[in-house]
Amino acid sequence: MTPPVLHSARLTLRPTARGDATAVQDLFADEETTRYWAHRPLVDLDAGRAWIETRLEARATGTLIDWIAFEDNAVIGIAFLSALSIENLRGEVGYAVHRERRGRGYGSEMLECVLAYAIDTLGLHRIEADVDPRNVPSIRMLERQGFVAEGRLRDRWRATGEVQDSALLGLLAPAPPLARPAAFG
Repeated sequence: MTPPVLHSARLTLRPTARGDATAVQDLFADEETTRYWAHRPLVDLDAGRAWIETRLEARATGTLIDWIAFEDNAVIGIAFLSALSIENLRGEVGYAVHRERRGRGYGSEMLECVLAYAIDTLGLHRIEADVDPRNVPSIRMLERQGFVAEGRLRDRWRATGEVQDSALLGLLAPAPPLARPAAFG
């Protein structure tokens, strides 16, 4: 499934494509960005290409929907829904903002677009986020969007050369109104 293009006040989020390898490698070449991710920095263009191929394979299985975000022609970051389970109405959200673009509200803007799509279009009820507990700005951003802390998994990741915990946060979409019995018309 090819995801739709999403728009916000400043951003266009379009499906990640093979031609985005340079932008992805640039985004994830930075150790500060990947510190809170479960993978090491992407050291060259081949690593960027491999990262995109993995995403395209997951998209083909229906378990991932991903976007690259632009303001005008400048790459701002990426956003995605992963571990999608349409039958269980759930998925996980993820995002990264380019180091030079942080602190300007782009992460919130990307997240709002993805959440609107997940809830309004896909009909997801539960959306989860797995965040390194040291990534306080990300946790605060998620909480502003309505996510609630649900737990912590200790020593979950080791990809960056250090042991990392996971803070788990969840968002429940508003429940649809209960069907009113016909007798109450």
